Amino acid sequence: MKTIKKELALLFAIFCLCLMLGSCFNHDSNVGEDSSSVQQTSKFKPSEGFEYRLNDDGKSYAIIGNGTCDDKEMIIPETYRGLPITSIVDLDMWYTESLVLSDNIESIYADFGWQSALKNITFGTGLKYIDSNVFISCKSLEKVYVKDLGAWCNIEFDSEYANPMHITHHLYDTSGNIITELAIPNGTKQIGDNAFVYGTFESVSIPNSVTSIGKYAFMNCKKLKYIFIPNCVTKISEYAFQNCNNLEDVTIDSNNIFFENHIFDYCYNLKKITIGNPQNNFNDSIIEFDYNCQWGFDCDQLNTITFNVFNIDWYQGISLFRSCSQLTDIYYIGSKQEWLLRLEKENIYQNDLDNLFRSSVTIHCSDGNIVVDK
Repeated sequence: MKTIKKELALLFAIFCLCLMLGSCFNHDSNVGEDSSSVQQTSKFKPSEGFEYRLNDDGKSYAIIGNGTCDDKEMIIPETYRGLPITSIVDLDMWYTESLVLSDNIESIYADFGWQSALKNITFGTGLKYIDSNVFISCKSLEKVYVKDLGAWCNIEFDSEYANPMHITHHLYDTSGNIITELAIPNGTKQIGDNAFVYGTFESVSIPNSVTSIGKYAFMNCKKLKYIFIPNCVTKISEYAFQNCNNLEDVTIDSNNIFFENHIFDYCYNLKKITIGNPQNNFNDSIIEFDYNCQWGFDCDQLNTITFNVFNIDWYQGISLFRSCSQLTDIYYIGSKQEWLLRLEKENIYQNDLDNLFRSSVTIHCSDGNIVVDK
């Protein structure tokens, strides 16, 4: 009898122990779920503890320091004390791997730190200015997420180094996909200076709403082979396509356009440029050039240029072809007389024409050819 009681007591003890262990496991499981839920929620919760300063307008705030914030994932709040936070003046990324900017942020001046841990950044839609030193030390940066490419085109990058693409060479959409086929949204008015430097885009689509392409806009985009520029573009700024060394063919559909200097510097494989659309050629259509304009240094493969516009301002474009050692053919929509008259209008005569080119060139006009022998 005593043996049975001992056995029953032992079984009861084991049973109680199992209940206790089960409770512990359940408790641990709940803690895990709660912490996971908190972590998930934290992705959408703005960071806290920053130091702030009221801006001169008295209507907005600037972040001037980390304060107590050392979040691994830093999310910039939209407001402080009921007013928008529009600027980041000073902020370190020593411990921060992910930074999300609110749509209210308009300018960034901060140097993100010599030992920045930043790996990815998400840009808001309100940003207007980024200083050259912001990303200069962000050597670990891997991904740049962009909500709105139209807003991105309007950012004033103080230099190529102000654009984080000089480190990552890529842009990502908000779904996490690398943008390889760059489609500028319709309604975008300009492509700003340094907008897409060092990009790995395989193609670029520019809408009819864009009127200007800024300095260095596509510099070092080394996968581009063809670019089509629509007829609404009236200005292409200097060095816009510098060092796009796989670019082969450029079509500029505009019949009223101003070219700044050295647009195609070091585009070693550029072979063909077409300017103007014969269907949109009017008496007031004109191609104009910056002072002493050249297409660019080392355009050694450029052999064919087509001008589908009658009026060409040769006074400033007299140096246009001096770096094009392989140029052989120019196609001009007008007659031989019209070509020569436009040169004479700018006091450019046959002797000057001979000095325009580094090689023998045939100018194909509507009624025959003009041959310039070298």
